[in-house]
Amino acid sequence: MKHLLLFITLFSTLLSCSRPETVFIDDVEQSKEQFKKLYSSEIFSYTEYLPGTAPQRYYKGNDTTVIVVKTRKVETSFQKERFALLNRLLDSVDNGADILVVQDGILMQNSQKQLRLL
Repeated sequence: MKHLLLFITLFSTLLSCSRPETVFIDDVEQSKEQFKKLYSSEIFSYTEYLPGTAPQRYYKGNDTTVIVVKTRKVETSFQKERFALLNRLLDSVDNGADILVVQDGILMQNSQKQLRLL
Protein backbone atom coordinates (compact mmCIF):
# COMPACT_ATOMS: atom_id res chain seq x y z
CA MET A 1 0.00 0.00 0.00
CA LYS A 2 2.84 2.41 0.83
CA HIS A 3 4.47 1.69 -2.52
CA LEU A 4 1.26 2.46 -4.38
CA LEU A 5 0.87 5.75 -2.54
CA LEU A 6 4.51 6.65 -3.24
CA PHE A 7 4.07 5.77 -6.94
CA ILE A 8 0.93 7.92 -7.22
CA THR A 9 2.68 10.84 -5.54
CA LEU A 10 5.71 10.57 -7.81
CA PHE A 11 3.55 10.19 -10.90
CA SER A 12 1.45 13.27 -10.09
CA THR A 13 4.63 15.26 -9.37
CA LEU A 14 6.10 14.26 -12.72
CA LEU A 15 2.89 15.23 -14.50
CA SER A 16 2.76 18.62 -12.86
CA CYS A 17 6.37 19.29 -13.85
CA SER A 18 5.72 18.40 -17.47
CA ARG A 19 2.62 20.59 -17.88
CA PRO A 20 3.04 23.63 -20.07
CA GLU A 21 2.83 26.91 -18.18
CA THR A 22 1.66 30.28 -19.38
CA VAL A 23 2.72 33.36 -17.44
CA PHE A 24 0.83 36.65 -17.34
CA ILE A 25 2.57 39.62 -15.73
CA ASP A 26 0.27 42.62 -15.30
CA ASP A 27 -2.25 41.01 -17.69
CA VAL A 28 0.32 40.66 -20.49
CA GLU A 29 1.52 37.22 -21.54
CA GLN A 30 5.24 36.93 -20.81
CA SER A 31 7.94 34.30 -20.99
CA LYS A 32 9.03 32.26 -18.00
CA GLU A 33 12.36 34.05 -18.19
CA GLN A 34 10.64 37.41 -17.61
CA PHE A 35 8.90 35.91 -14.61
CA LYS A 36 12.18 34.57 -13.23
CA LYS A 37 13.76 38.04 -13.58
CA LEU A 38 11.21 39.56 -11.19
CA TYR A 39 12.39 40.16 -7.66
CA SER A 40 10.05 38.94 -4.95
CA SER A 41 9.80 42.52 -3.67
CA GLU A 42 8.29 43.57 -7.03
CA ILE A 43 5.41 41.08 -6.79
CA PHE A 44 2.13 42.33 -5.32
CA SER A 45 0.12 39.15 -5.97
CA TYR A 46 0.70 35.70 -7.43
CA THR A 47 -2.02 33.27 -8.49
CA GLU A 48 -1.50 29.85 -10.07
CA TYR A 49 -4.44 28.24 -11.86
CA LEU A 50 -4.38 24.51 -12.46
CA PRO A 51 -5.19 23.36 -16.00
CA GLY A 52 -8.76 24.17 -16.98
CA THR A 53 -9.45 26.42 -13.96
CA ALA A 54 -8.15 29.80 -15.17
CA PRO A 55 -10.62 32.64 -15.82
CA GLN A 56 -11.66 33.00 -19.45
CA ARG A 57 -9.33 35.92 -20.23
CA TYR A 58 -6.32 33.79 -19.22
CA TYR A 59 -7.64 30.46 -20.48
CA LYS A 60 -5.03 28.53 -22.48
CA GLY A 61 -6.56 25.05 -22.62
CA ASN A 62 -7.18 22.13 -20.33
CA ASP A 63 -3.53 21.07 -20.17
CA THR A 64 -1.88 24.40 -19.33
CA THR A 65 -1.10 25.80 -15.90
CA VAL A 66 -1.64 29.57 -15.86
CA ILE A 67 0.39 31.84 -13.57
CA VAL A 68 -0.92 35.38 -13.06
CA VAL A 69 1.36 37.95 -11.42
CA LYS A 70 0.53 41.54 -10.54
CA THR A 71 3.49 43.81 -9.80
CA ARG A 72 3.57 46.43 -7.06
CA LYS A 73 4.19 49.17 -9.65
CA VAL A 74 0.95 48.41 -11.52
CA GLU A 75 -1.07 47.94 -8.32
CA THR A 76 0.16 51.32 -7.05
CA SER A 77 -0.99 53.02 -10.26
CA PHE A 78 -4.40 51.27 -9.97
CA GLN A 79 -4.72 52.49 -6.38
CA LYS A 80 -3.96 56.06 -7.49
CA GLU A 81 -6.60 55.82 -10.24
CA ARG A 82 -9.20 54.48 -7.79
CA PHE A 83 -8.35 57.24 -5.29
CA ALA A 84 -8.71 59.93 -7.98
CA LEU A 85 -12.06 58.48 -9.08
CA LEU A 86 -13.32 58.38 -5.50
CA ASN A 87 -12.28 61.99 -4.93
CA ARG A 88 -14.05 63.12 -8.14
CA LEU A 89 -17.17 61.32 -6.99
CA LEU A 90 -17.06 62.90 -3.54
CA ASP A 91 -16.32 66.34 -5.00
CA SER A 92 -19.45 66.02 -7.13
CA VAL A 93 -21.41 65.32 -3.94
CA ASP A 94 -19.98 68.51 -2.45
CA ASN A 95 -21.39 70.30 -5.50
CA GLY A 96 -24.90 68.91 -4.96
CA ALA A 97 -24.89 65.53 -6.69
CA ASP A 98 -26.53 62.56 -4.98
CA ILE A 99 -24.72 59.27 -4.52
CA LEU A 100 -25.85 55.97 -3.13
CA VAL A 101 -23.24 53.87 -1.33
CA VAL A 102 -23.94 50.21 -0.65
CA GLN A 103 -21.53 48.08 1.35
CA ASP A 104 -22.09 44.33 1.61
CA GLY A 105 -25.65 44.81 0.39
CA ILE A 106 -26.48 47.41 3.05
CA LEU A 107 -27.20 51.06 2.29
CA MET A 108 -24.63 53.21 4.07
CA GLN A 109 -25.84 56.41 5.75
CA ASN A 110 -23.59 59.48 5.97
CA SER A 111 -20.90 57.59 4.10
CA GLN A 112 -19.28 60.58 2.37
CA LYS A 113 -17.25 61.52 5.41
CA GLN A 114 -16.19 57.90 5.99
CA LEU A 115 -15.13 57.54 2.36
CA ARG A 116 -13.00 60.68 2.56
CA LEU A 117 -11.24 59.24 5.61
CA LEU A 118 -10.27 56.13 3.66
